[in-house]
Amino acid sequence: MTSSCDNVRRARPLLGTYVEVAASGADPARLHAAIDRAFFAIETVHNLMSFQDPGSELSRLNREGGGREGAGREGAAIMAGLHPWTARVLAAAAEFRERSLGAFDAAIDGRGRVDLSGIAKGFAVDRAVEALRAAGVGQGIVNAGGDLAVFGDDARHVAVRDPTDRSRVAATVTLRDEALASSGRAIDPRTGRLVEAIAGASVRAPSCMIADALTKVVGVLGEAAIPVLRRYGASAVLFRRGSAVPLAA
Repeated sequence: MTSSCDNVRRARPLLGTYVEVAASGADPARLHAAIDRAFFAIETVHNLMSFQDPGSELSRLNREGGGREGAGREGAAIMAGLHPWTARVLAAAAEFRERSLGAFDAAIDGRGRVDLSGIAKGFAVDRAVEALRAAGVGQGIVNAGGDLAVFGDDARHVAVRDPTDRSRVAATVTLRDEALASSGRAIDPRTGRLVEAIAGASVRAPSCMIADALTKVVGVLGEAAIPVLRRYGASAVLFRRGSAVPLAA
């Protein structure tokens, strides 16, 4: 942990990775309190939507076989007693599935179970940013293992690494009040097979949840994902056998 009069940076193991929160624009005590709120928001998402934790709300829903049904019925899911955040992510997962024609799909079997790991980490980053802003933080960054969001007046330059060679920087992305997410090779949920021709993707989007989900869409569809990127105001870098292909919305 390092701090100065107007800059605090802390990290914790969460969401199956290390989450780093950096904040500036206030005195250190206020920044630390704001970061505590950001980590609490991330912990809340983890506790609600962890697929591995049998005590999570998502696990309970999966045991009841209601995950897939709830994904398409946000109002009904809330009425059934789900936390609004869980219902919101289920609804978003259903929307991404529809918009991508199944290239993104949180369903994992025919028994109504869903795994939100392809979207919940980005949602958690967004909720952390929301908590920081609500606490009066003017500028900062939340980075959950490479899925990150930047907010404030200053732009941040983020290196995008080639998923086939992590030592190589393939591109540099400038972010201002935007998010970036990256992923390696994807499994096409429509066939259950690994997409061999695409090595990975990085997506810049207005929110980290959108960026997180769209990395899977681009990883499956490649250039055919451009209409979906356009729908969400996003852009991407597609990696094919050592080449980086920019995809504009």
